Amino acid sequence: SELLKDQLLHHKKFLCSSGLADNKVIEDVEKQLARIGHIQEGAYNLSNLTQNLIQGMQIQGGEIKTDLNLAIKKLIEFFQNNLFFKHRIEVVLDLEETLPRVSVPISDFWQSAAHIIKNAIEAMENVEGDRVLTIKTVLENGKVVVSFRDTGVGIPEEVKEKIFNLYYTTKKSPNENNGDPAEPLGLGLYCAKHLMSRHGADIKVESRDGWTEFSMTIPLDGDSVPGFGNRCLSE
Repeated sequence: SELLKDQLLHHKKFLCSSGLADNKVIEDVEKQLARIGHIQEGAYNLSNLTQNLIQGMQIQGGEIKTDLNLAIKKLIEFFQNNLFFKHRIEVVLDLEETLPRVSVPISDFWQSAAHIIKNAIEAMENVEGDRVLTIKTVLENGKVVVSFRDTGVGIPEEVKEKIFNLYYTTKKSPNENNGDPAEPLGLGLYCAKHLMSRHGADIKVESRDGWTEFSMTIPLDGDSVPGFGNRCLSE
């Protein structure tokens, strides 16, 4: 991408100095430069994501161990790209300093936690007053508990029983969603729960009017459950 960018810059300089090209040709070159800029930005973000994954992993006795506290901090950094999250939501991290590593791939934890945080952001978008996301880690009875509590609109009792079901969603369709072409698929929380269940972990939800809390209970040495595969990707 750097070579292509360099070639296009020389090409643009030649066109501008020669007087042989009209404005439309130069505009086309600038569009190509902008596209290359997007490629470079994507490559940079992917590089950071890979480094974050590597930093959160450790191999012990042939098993991959994940530092959940570090994984959470890196995930919050990733969500800083969301301007509403960055400027309108207060994040409180209550992380147990001596938290042991767990036998869950950081990629699966990240994907599950990202779906929960994404839902928390959406739940607080139209809330007046404080918007607070509190993430807590603690060791309880030989298991790690990670909780995500938001001050959003809450989840009605009749909906709470269905939110982990495949294809269930309360989000508006594209025709109702202010022209947003993104189709709500109802995969996020389903994937979050099943990705973690592969490793013997569980996710539960508690909610009242004005707050919702998702809790992950993760065994220190979880046994992988075969047969689920890697079907769950981000919505």
